[in-house]
Amino acid sequence: MQCRCAYAISKLTAAEAIDGKTAYDHHVINDMLGFAYVHTNDYADAAKAWEAEIDDGFLNQTDQPQKVRALAELNYQLKNYDKAIEYGRRAIKRGYGDETMQNAVGQAYYLKGDWRGTLEFEDELVTAEIKRGETPRKILLQLLYSACVKLQDNECVTRALERLNRYYPGTWRPDLRAPPIPPVGTFMAFFFARPESPEGQKLSTTK
Repeated sequence: MQCRCAYAISKLTAAEAIDGKTAYDHHVINDMLGFAYVHTNDYADAAKAWEAEIDDGFLNQTDQPQKVRALAELNYQLKNYDKAIEYGRRAIKRGYGDETMQNAVGQAYYLKGDWRGTLEFEDELVTAEIKRGETPRKILLQLLYSACVKLQDNECVTRALERLNRYYPGTWRPDLRAPPIPPVGTFMAFFFARPESPEGQKLSTTK
């Protein structure tokens, strides 16, 4: 697979250099280059190619969700947290940002050191889940608590701990250090699985 993708990349980059291409030609080349780069693990060039086509006016609306989520995921892996947040929030705003995407955006805020952004984003999610009568996810509460600690906001810390103890009793004691944050960077398996893998076969039947 990798050798075939490398060959495709060489042909597509050669096509890029040809004069007289239309805007749609550029769109098609970027689309194919993005997939080829992903499967050669060149996430930086994949993100560059797909970002060039995401708002070029030619991307089918049915393909928008997949591409927006992919750009959020790629940039997260590349530690381009601002762009991961940008595309992740776009996905959430447009209604196709699932819990995995929400987690990625919250963690991107945290990993870039934006404690206020982390707090506001996580608090919004927690509040929405509580209003819907749901138990707020533990990872949201953990990130919210950690942001409060980083901000050295004692009132915020107290409220976050009260919520943790209310919804997850026994998972936190005052004599312990901060509750652990689950590992990040584990949400790309299905989108970026190679086609010959079980995950890739599952992906190939969905959009």
